[in-house]
Amino acid sequence: MAENMARNLINTYDLAQLNAIIKQRPPKGGFFSRHFFAKDKRFYETTKIEMDIAYGTRKVAAYVGNGQQMKKMRKDGFQTMLIEIPQMKEHMPLTVEDLEKRGYGENPFSGRSMAERALELQAQQLEELADAIDRRKEVQAAEVLSTGKATIVGDGINQTIDLDFRNVIATDWGNSSTDIFADLENGVSISIKQGFHRPNTMVMDKTAWMKFRNNPSTKELYNRLNVNVSDARIKILDETARFVGYIAQLGVEMYVIEDWYLDDWTDPAKPIEKPMIPDGTAILLSTYMPMIDFNGANTILNQATGTFGTFGSELVVDVWTEKNPDIRYLGVLARNVKLPVNNRSWAVLSV
Repeated sequence: MAENMARNLINTYDLAQLNAIIKQRPPKGGFFSRHFFAKDKRFYETTKIEMDIAYGTRKVAAYVGNGQQMKKMRKDGFQTMLIEIPQMKEHMPLTVEDLEKRGYGENPFSGRSMAERALELQAQQLEELADAIDRRKEVQAAEVLSTGKATIVGDGINQTIDLDFRNVIATDWGNSSTDIFADLENGVSISIKQGFHRPNTMVMDKTAWMKFRNNPSTKELYNRLNVNVSDARIKILDETARFVGYIAQLGVEMYVIEDWYLDDWTDPAKPIEKPMIPDGTAILLSTYMPMIDFNGANTILNQATGTFGTFGSELVVDVWTEKNPDIRYLGVLARNVKLPVNNRSWAVLSV
């Protein structure tokens, strides 16, 4: 991908061209971003949105006699939230010293000019910055499905988007007497009754999967309910998620996610690697439940023209320079949040 970007970066100072190129980049995202939030992407020329969180009931139309007036139905079942779409901004410098160094894996006798090396370095920087923002989006998507909250913490910002999620089931799959199937039936029933969607997918971290696999009740489960761990359909969806079985009676596919990220904002002095979903977590959800990928506007100053421009896209590229010493900066911005529409349509099991 970096090589393709390098070939396309003809005028490396042109913001319009850079932003046209970044739009061609297929978003990498992660398991949650690609499989649950990719269907409904929305773009806004603003930084704030109003979102309706649904939690309604199943109303039934009223009977009326002949000649009676039409009954007025109350409009309820949702709550409107004003949300400021959080912004992500990262940049990397490119110095003369960087251009004088041989690149990783580069032939010492390659004969590349500094201009050619600058082009390749910028493409690598662009890919690295975009990957970091994609990863941040995936962390947020995983958090909101694991906890019902999106925690936005960074320089100048500390806020939480709380969906008032309540479908949390505390259990212990490490206990041999626990009826795991009863837990799953409970999670499915709660999601259907309160959120109107039948889960067809369960996503577990490795700890939850090991407890599921080793619990005595699951051995009977395999035979009784067609939980098939040798199914020919078993597949690796990507580098972080794999299909591990199908529970026919519930209509639920099971996946194990093994993905981590570096948390360097909770305690900047002590960065720590964390799992994408909390240890011992199983999420029951439906691929049909409405989930929205909100993208807001980013306004930047074009240093070459001295004018401001507003971009409403998934990623926005910015470039600027400094003299004495000579440094060129490449930045990538995004304004994004991923949220489910119905805060009762899925369930989380803490196992």
